[in-house]
Amino acid sequence: MASIVYKNGKFRIAANTWADDALAYGMLARSLNSTGWDVLDIVTTMDKSFKNDTAVMYAAGLLEGYLTADRIALMYQNSMAAEFPTEQSRKVLLPKVRNFLTRQYKWARCFAAENPKSAFHRHTGFVMTQLEGLIDGYSASNDSVVRDPFVLLMLNAAGDLGDIKTALNDTKTDFFDRMSNDEFRNYVQSTGHCSALIRVTPGLERLYMGHSTWSSYSTMLRIYKHYQVNLSDPEAASRGMSFSSYPGCLVSIDDFYILDSGMVMLETTNNVFNVSLFKTVKPESLLSWQRVRIANQIAQNGSHWAWAVSQQNSGTYNNQYMIIDLNRIHPNASIDDGALTVVEQIPTLVVSSDQTGLLRTGYFPSYNVPFHETIYNLSGYPDVVKQRGLDFSYQMAPRAKIFRREAPRVFDAAGMAAVLRFNEFADDPYSEGDACNSICCRRDLRPAGKDAAPFTDLDMAKYMTSYAISGPTTGSSSRKLPPYAWSQFLNVSHMGLPPVYNFSWVTMSPTVLLG
Repeated sequence: MASIVYKNGKFRIAANTWADDALAYGMLARSLNSTGWDVLDIVTTMDKSFKNDTAVMYAAGLLEGYLTADRIALMYQNSMAAEFPTEQSRKVLLPKVRNFLTRQYKWARCFAAENPKSAFHRHTGFVMTQLEGLIDGYSASNDSVVRDPFVLLMLNAAGDLGDIKTALNDTKTDFFDRMSNDEFRNYVQSTGHCSALIRVTPGLERLYMGHSTWSSYSTMLRIYKHYQVNLSDPEAASRGMSFSSYPGCLVSIDDFYILDSGMVMLETTNNVFNVSLFKTVKPESLLSWQRVRIANQIAQNGSHWAWAVSQQNSGTYNNQYMIIDLNRIHPNASIDDGALTVVEQIPTLVVSSDQTGLLRTGYFPSYNVPFHETIYNLSGYPDVVKQRGLDFSYQMAPRAKIFRREAPRVFDAAGMAAVLRFNEFADDPYSEGDACNSICCRRDLRPAGKDAAPFTDLDMAKYMTSYAISGPTTGSSSRKLPPYAWSQFLNVSHMGLPPVYNFSWVTMSPTVLLG
């Protein structure tokens, strides 16, 4: 544990204690080896007379950087090995990425200061100040290895990084045309991240919202985070936020968030096959991770969230976002319009729509294919389907078929847990023998696939609570898969990770709830 004391404009880290006069205090439960998750709680002052939100956000970041410094160092080593695996990439591409992220960081700070009367600008500043605190807290710890701001710039931009590299590499327009079908499928499976499901039972008795995270297994240094940040800003809609995350990240990246504004946000990634769109990517913009944090903090509802995330669109980490407004859901009675907003981004464009009507029919799934026709077409999916087949279409993707079959079978928490871990690729005709043609990718058994799953329901979300499991799926009762073991992939960087992933579901709840 530790706390941050703020006096006379100066910050002091008080290690191993919760000081009575602390501006922020927190603790890191180091349970990675027993549950697959560390758990971080950050709580700031509840003194409503304290109005310096910039100091509050800096203290929150400073404390997290200090508490998690050793985990950040390990995450950075693993991430560098995964993102820049060759000497050529480290020599040529890495300096370009460093320059891009450094320029973007400076631009975002300037943008935030342009219009202090704007909630969007102010909260951009708050997020960037929290990042500054994170950098300083990490650097202040004896556990930090590389004392360089780029460490935290890169880790927070982990989602954006793939598209940034595509833009900086000046990827040719025939990049995908030159791939064989197997190469193309492997690319899609390795770059399309995650499955998600929102399920309402037939009598509107229960609502479940869950996420199946796909990523490189070298990133399985997981931290579940609870922020309770008492901002005085009148346009701060959310002060509490619980989410699945990673060391050094102020965001989920998966994404899975529970917000005390009464909203839950899920996200899956869409591929953009029209690579000409990436010519518009520039550092003078806000990265996805920054816009998501800002939207989470200021959004009053789904349409407001969609507006916020569309501002200063970087065109990187091009995702489908699902915002569930729990205030519009009335169990055993009705679901009001605006309960589900679906937002999708590509370079130059963000499209959103109210899809509550689809949710009322029983479920809404997400599986790395754009939902909105405009995004689908501009991203290049019609040509891909014509060349590669219906597996890459919205209606006939393997996971679309599996969700149609499995989602209506979810009636309780056990059913939701099962569907998020579902993978019976050897027997399921819709999987076509491919372990990534299922809700829970295993890429059997390569060092990438599905690495975690959190979910919540309507009642649990009121208390910022979820169930979460870490590690690749072990299949189902009818078809078991072996637990993932690093002994099979010793050449892949996995610093600090448990040797075997065979964990159970655990309950995640914050230590403090702000009233």
